[in-house]
Amino acid sequence: MKRPFLMHIAFLATLFALLLLAQSGAGAQQGDNRSTQNGVLVYLPMVMRPVTAAVPVITRFIATPPTIQSGAASTLSWLVTEATSLSISPGVGTVSGTSISVSPITTTQYTLLATTAAGAASAQVTVTVAGTPPPPPPGGFFIVPTPDIELPTSHPTARVDPSGGVHVVFTPQSATQNNPVRPVYYAYCPVNCTSADAFAMLSLGDSVDFAALDLDPDGHPRLLLRLPMQSNTIYLFQYWMCDNNCSNPAQWTGDSIGYAYRRQVGWVESFIHSFALDYQGRPRFVYYDSGADNNDPHWGTFYAYCDANCTTAANWYETRLLDDSQATDFALAFSPNNQPRLALYTYINDAWAVVYLECNQNCGTAASWGNSVLADTVSAGVSHWANFSLAVDSNGRPRLALYTGSGSGGSLTPNTLYYLACLAGNCTQAANWTAVDLNFPQTHGEEGVSLALDGQNRPRLAYHAPMTAGFGLYYAWCNTGCETGVAGWQTQEVEPSEEVNAALPIPPWPGCSFPQCNPPIPPCTVSTWDTGVRPSLALDGQGRPRIAYDASHEQGGACGAFTDTKLTRFIQFDQP
Repeated sequence: MKRPFLMHIAFLATLFALLLLAQSGAGAQQGDNRSTQNGVLVYLPMVMRPVTAAVPVITRFIATPPTIQSGAASTLSWLVTEATSLSISPGVGTVSGTSISVSPITTTQYTLLATTAAGAASAQVTVTVAGTPPPPPPGGFFIVPTPDIELPTSHPTARVDPSGGVHVVFTPQSATQNNPVRPVYYAYCPVNCTSADAFAMLSLGDSVDFAALDLDPDGHPRLLLRLPMQSNTIYLFQYWMCDNNCSNPAQWTGDSIGYAYRRQVGWVESFIHSFALDYQGRPRFVYYDSGADNNDPHWGTFYAYCDANCTTAANWYETRLLDDSQATDFALAFSPNNQPRLALYTYINDAWAVVYLECNQNCGTAASWGNSVLADTVSAGVSHWANFSLAVDSNGRPRLALYTGSGSGGSLTPNTLYYLACLAGNCTQAANWTAVDLNFPQTHGEEGVSLALDGQNRPRLAYHAPMTAGFGLYYAWCNTGCETGVAGWQTQEVEPSEEVNAALPIPPWPGCSFPQCNPPIPPCTVSTWDTGVRPSLALDGQGRPRIAYDASHEQGGACGAFTDTKLTRFIQFDQP
């Protein structure tokens, strides 16, 4: 009887031990809630660990299509894991699922926000609305500080050096009683060129009516000045240069470059586009000489050049390119191989025409130059003549921005801005050129157009809008398909005349001190600025525009319309 009882006691002890072992294992698996007190194992109340939330992961957030026309829709779609809530801004709010349709009026960047208790993640995508104008750039300003603005100035040239410094050259409109000297003004700004105070300005020479600027490969300024002599019937050219600390007048050297250029001029260009340096920094320019009299053999269109020590007249040479007595408005540029490319305006077969010339070697010989007529322009009823700007791409191919002039006639539409390009073959053959009507909303370019190519040979234009478009400075650009169609071109106004009217409502009369002497000239009842006139566009190393230009002040009303003064302005902004 005892053995079964003892066996039963042993069985219960074993079972109890197994239960203790099971509890021990469970405790370890649930966070090990065991403790010892005086060597005895004691189980404490069980504490469970919380489950940790994960931060959301956004794998994809896209817009299809990414570019739409105004009024169309784009689908925003996403792939997100671990999120407890999703929202899209601006203008959408909380979303669910994996997509939603949006129809923005203007180009919009959307932000997707995914959240959990552990944190948040975000992603962005942009829906571009075609035709949406980019935001306007910061405003322009008069280069001459306002307290000194009584001196009228005009016809600027702008250039940007390899360090990003801005160089601008312009001239007084005329001498005044308070400013009898008429020098060329050189303004330089090394960085942050957003006000007149950023420019150091000096004057060079006297009796200068127009000047042009270019920079050598190291960014050193070179100037061509024109001085009227003998009651404006004879003109003298001067060449000036500086290699260091060019804000100091003592660092400049310059002199007249020979009696050969002191000739009577039949049609005087008001702005010298015809001066340029080749890629070695050697100066060249083109001019027309009508001859002193009918027996003077020195007449026609001349290409003048110098290879070294160019402030010495004896080092300048020239060759006569054309006997054309109507040639005018020369625009000169160079290929990377120092080959000259030239555009000019002349009268042929009862119509005004744009002619292109180029030379590839031995350019001191007229026979080495070839030419062709690119386009006829207006021939009758002209109120504004054609004007144009020439640039050459990195492959040596010419590009031309052309305003055809207001009037009637011609092979191109009058009063229109065109972009002309030679894409392949011999560029002295007109058949190898294309002409794209830029088809901008208003007529543009009648008071000046300036063309520049960025580092990828993409065209950028600064141009003037006429009175019918509200007076203003405009900027246009194209990144793809620029030579074959208008679809890639965009344009925006960068300074309307209202901004200049606000900065200086009425300029001072010549000889008066600002701001005391600046009411309208009696009996004029209308007074407004026309800005963006005669622009000169330059691009920095990042392709950002820097533009010098004139604002012309117009009087009108009972006194009749006329321009009473011109003042030079400057603006810079990022490429749109």
